[in-house]
Amino acid sequence: MSLAEAIPQSLQSKIDSIIDNVAPTPWLSEEEKADYIEKIKHLLKEKNAVMIAHYYVDDELQALAEQTGGYVSDSLDMANFGAKHPADTLVVCGVRFMGETAKILSPEKTVIMPTLEAECSLDLGCPIDAFSEFCDQHPDRTVVVYANTSVEVKARADWIVTSSNAIQIIESLKADGKKIIWGPDRHLGQYIKNKTGADMLLWQGHCVVHDEFKLYELEQLMKKYPEAEVLVHPESPEAVIAKANFVGSTKQIIAAGKASKADTLIIATDYGLFYKMSQA
Repeated sequence: MSLAEAIPQSLQSKIDSIIDNVAPTPWLSEEEKADYIEKIKHLLKEKNAVMIAHYYVDDELQALAEQTGGYVSDSLDMANFGAKHPADTLVVCGVRFMGETAKILSPEKTVIMPTLEAECSLDLGCPIDAFSEFCDQHPDRTVVVYANTSVEVKARADWIVTSSNAIQIIESLKADGKKIIWGPDRHLGQYIKNKTGADMLLWQGHCVVHDEFKLYELEQLMKKYPEAEVLVHPESPEAVIAKANFVGSTKQIIAAGKASKADTLIIATDYGLFYKMSQA
């Protein structure tokens, strides 16, 4: 079995262990929540800090970021906001690679996170040593990686892309006659390969959330809501993407939902996106 065919079993076991052993969050009373919120607001001001949160985190954290002058968006947009904000400290509510991305764009600022144990399966499933070895086996190929990777993997790449600009960049590389190594998400990679016809060798990583979406479940929803439009993130399996009315990044899904004339939307991405979608 080659490196391109599967995530090493030891790594998959680590991913499964992290998911299975996440401790449940104790419920807070409304009074305790209010107390925490006031303390956080005070500390943000005192420390000249700003809170930036990803679409996928808990609704209450997204709301708190907005209430305190912070920002909610995708990982790159979060980092761009932090770089432009006058705050000395960025409090990043998201997974580890998002904190790293914020630090890359704001090297002079302090970047802190509620926990460094908030991990992304795409990041964990693409360890730098194994990925670098894979790239070395194909030195004639241009290495393109998705932003959902560690800083070490980003440094190994020739290009770093997001789900919203990947197709355009791959099309440009194809036009230049480039053969490509793509990492880490196999579903996004396959979607781009199908759209562009580029010669792409795919690292076989996946997002544990999007990989769980099953065609038969989507079809059941479509039968229940026959007039609904289906909006899908391209990290979803190919069969799910094939049923979509729209495929795009988190930010693009929000925009498409807002523009849609349908009364009902079926969304294939992390449910955390519903907080911002409800505002739109």
